[in-house]
Amino acid sequence: MRSKKIGITILIIGILYMLIISWLISWWYVPDYRNLGPEFISGLSWYTSISFSIIRALSAPLGSMLVIVGFALSVKVEKNRTLFFVFGSIILLFWLGMWYVTLINSKIYGIGGGIIICSFLLSVWSWAKKRHTLEERNRLASDIRIISHLFFLIAAWDLCGLLGSPLFGLRPEIMIEFKTQQWAYTMGAKIMICLALGWIFLAISQYIETTTNKNAG
Repeated sequence: MRSKKIGITILIIGILYMLIISWLISWWYVPDYRNLGPEFISGLSWYTSISFSIIRALSAPLGSMLVIVGFALSVKVEKNRTLFFVFGSIILLFWLGMWYVTLINSKIYGIGGGIIICSFLLSVWSWAKKRHTLEERNRLASDIRIISHLFFLIAAWDLCGLLGSPLFGLRPEIMIEFKTQQWAYTMGAKIMICLALGWIFLAISQYIETTTNKNAG
């Protein structure tokens, strides 16, 4: 009972952290920073302090981890699995905060792209093999989930084009030379739309599965 109350508290904190800091405040914070640049972090108020800048930078990763751990505690996930979420989150946060590169390493993008493509192909193969064994509503959830994977793959591919060839977002001198800025605006918007649609379809598929299994139980 005590762990459930702690979990609900952590869950509420995580949800508010993400909604207020990651999303709502960013509507004002990002334009203000864009207009003033690094001078915006002046420390003249809590809004422009370096501490709030760090809090906002951590809001999505840390907030999402708090939500996962909060739900794990509130629904009484196995202790070893909950500890895995906790320590895994700590390691992930440490990596996000400490890992830093100074040069463009094409191998990272090449290997990462290959992993994404192979993972997508494996997901589609698993979907095709398992689909006929599912009940109708679970089959619908499976179909919607594979659509979400498609949007995630498209977003990853367009992100590759935005950062590398042909738009060269990581090489602004080439971007200026080739005059690809306008195309970068379009590509960035497409990536965000595909990511949003991917998450929407994934959430719908999981909701259908949850309600179907609950009714079946």
